[in-house]
Amino acid sequence: MLRFLLISLFIFFIAGCAVHKKQPANQAQLQSFLAKSHNGLIYRSSFNYKKHHISGLVVIKPEKEDIRVQFLTELGPAIMDFRLKKEKMEIIKLLDELKKDVFLTQLEYDLRLLLMANLFQEGEIK
Repeated sequence: MLRFLLISLFIFFIAGCAVHKKQPANQAQLQSFLAKSHNGLIYRSSFNYKKHHISGLVVIKPEKEDIRVQFLTELGPAIMDFRLKKEKMEIIKLLDELKKDVFLTQLEYDLRLLLMANLFQEGEIK
C-alpha cells in the first residue's frame, strides 16, 4: 500500500511539472485608466490634513502630453490644480498650508502610481 502511494505521488508530481506552460510575453498588456477613458475621469474624493477636511470631486483629464488633475468643491471652485508632466508635477493652484515639499512629493508619487502616468504618457510598460 505504501509503495502504491509513493508511486502515485511521484507520477502526480511529474505530470504536474509537465503541464506547466509559459504564457507569451505579449499576451498581458497593462493599460492606464486614462487610456480607456475618452473624456477623462471624475471621482468623488475627500482627505484630511491636520485641521483641514477637504472633500469634493477629482477631475482627471488627459491633455496632449500631460495629465491635468483638479480637486474641485461640489459647487465648482478649484481647491487644488496640478499638471503632471513626464519629468515633474507643475502646481497651478494649491492651498498655502499644503505647500510643503514632503506633501507635494508624496502627492506626486501617489498620483503617478494611481493613474499609471508613465504608461499613459509613454505607451509602454517599464
